[in-house]
Amino acid sequence: MALWGYWKNAQQMSSAPKGVIAVGSVQDGWIWSIPLHNDTMSVGLVTHKTTFKEKRQQATTLEQIYLEAIESCPLIKGLLKDGELVTKISAEQDYSYLSDVFSEPGYFLAGDAACFIDPLLSTGVHLATFSGMLAAASIGSIIRGEVSEEQASIFYTQSYRHAYLRLVIIVSGLYQQYNGKSSYFWEAQELAHHEYGSALNEAFLHVVSGMEDLRDSNETVGESKASVPQDEHLLDSRQRQALTLPEGHEEATFARSELYNKVFMRFSLSPETAVDGLYVTSDPYLRLAYAQRDTSAVN
Repeated sequence: MALWGYWKNAQQMSSAPKGVIAVGSVQDGWIWSIPLHNDTMSVGLVTHKTTFKEKRQQATTLEQIYLEAIESCPLIKGLLKDGELVTKISAEQDYSYLSDVFSEPGYFLAGDAACFIDPLLSTGVHLATFSGMLAAASIGSIIRGEVSEEQASIFYTQSYRHAYLRLVIIVSGLYQQYNGKSSYFWEAQELAHHEYGSALNEAFLHVVSGMEDLRDSNETVGESKASVPQDEHLLDSRQRQALTLPEGHEEATFARSELYNKVFMRFSLSPETAVDGLYVTSDPYLRLAYAQRDTSAVN
């Protein structure tokens, strides 16, 4: 559930470049602060729907819920100390969306035109540029007669949907960990001050930063996937036990790597993870290539 309004005369973060978005954690969720034009600031609270319903049952107004959250967040409160709320508070829930169609003859939907995800992880620009790369490779190959429009459309749709759904699963998982007393976002803020070596935490950081898809795009054609299991089963007891071993231990390193690849398997950017036999390559130019043909050529 998101509650938001617009402010005038709000401050921006002095320790960051002009126009940067500020995000603060509160016990019931998180708050965004986005500088807009004409000295306007968009400030919004995102909280769990259960918490929202509980507060509404207490006859609390939208504005009270909103302002109390800001009051509890030193970062956002400081930015708004001289600001003035100039609009009514708006409310929305379930604002992520996914288009039924990503591509048809004559067009590809990229960025937010195809899908939008909860802004918790700030992945909009990443999804836009990543889908732009997929579309460019697809369109170029269509024009050069390397693939049919139907083939490119299927490839693009499946690849972009996968990138989107990979992030949706993470966001959904974060919200599901909310326990009604102390939100995941508040706990995560505390945990962020420490270092953790688990494969899932590493996978999370790679995905939300866009590094996973960048890693996909930089993968070499000849990289071996022999150690990555192709089934969807969980790790066996030996592998689970290995995860408890100290960092740097050979068995622990292998098990974490295996778990990492099972949870966030790479896709569409190498011959081994081709979509309907196609994958993106930049050799010798950005295009869609046939995995079987390229593999035969290497052999």
